[in-house]
Amino acid sequence: MSNRTANRRCSPARVSATLMTVVLLATLTGCPPQSGINQNASPLPPRTTAAIVSTINDNAAKLDRALWAGHINVNARIRDDRKKPHEYNLEGTLLFRAPRDLRIDLRHALSERVMGIGSNESEYWVWIEPDLGLLRWGRHVYADKPCAEKIPVRPDQLAAILGFGGLPGPGSDLVGPTRKSGREFDILAYSKRMPANAGQLNRKYFIDRKPPHLVRLVAFYDEFGRRVMSAMLDDHRPAWKDGPLVPHQINISWPADDGNFNLSALAIEGRTTVSPRAFNRPTPAELPSGVRDVIQVDAACDTQTPTAPAN
Repeated sequence: MSNRTANRRCSPARVSATLMTVVLLATLTGCPPQSGINQNASPLPPRTTAAIVSTINDNAAKLDRALWAGHINVNARIRDDRKKPHEYNLEGTLLFRAPRDLRIDLRHALSERVMGIGSNESEYWVWIEPDLGLLRWGRHVYADKPCAEKIPVRPDQLAAILGFGGLPGPGSDLVGPTRKSGREFDILAYSKRMPANAGQLNRKYFIDRKPPHLVRLVAFYDEFGRRVMSAMLDDHRPAWKDGPLVPHQINISWPADDGNFNLSALAIEGRTTVSPRAFNRPTPAELPSGVRDVIQVDAACDTQTPTAPAN
């Protein structure tokens, strides 16, 4: 391991991030942290819910261009259809354009691409080669429906996790927020709007009580109220001068699948020009030869929905 790598892994920022992970996980599970927290610290002044929402949305409103990271590192643990875990240590690029255009291309050092993650206005997809050897894709309109199969990495959730689009608003299928406040974080909860799932908890945002008052963790829940995914956001830095503060470290976990996806970006910058094909789902001809099949994970939803969107 190089000195640079060692220094990055052992830097104070990473130690602080590890401590914050303990605090956030304790908040999620309801267990008090055992060490590293000053229980005698004075609580920070309370903020109104309107002020909390406004701070996050004002930051997101500064995102008037696409975000580009030319060098990201990803460490991931993903289980295949047989529940066999696969470990990945990859590097690559990230391109994001609000609200949910996303493209992540990953490879082993000095090799061809081995993983692609993407999303556009209507679809999301993931392909992994050679371990899984296929591309899975689905439509956002069917996400979380019982007729949709599971997918190893949820690009639709990843786009939401990045938080660049701000908090859910009146135009979303979520209602809220309801709010709880703690010593370290304000917690905003959002529930489903649709009549069949009205009031069902969908996600929580944990917002720092300390400036710059941004989202530090997002947790998603299933129809039974179980936490199915959580993502910690760390190392917020401006994407450009006077631009939005964006996380450069994202640690995602799927508790039920014992999976994780940890992404770190050396730098993120703005791009005003993006290829019109950047966020297209790749065709079979554009995929590596090891990707042998393409599967629509929500094909059953098409047969159940008379007015299914066109392909």
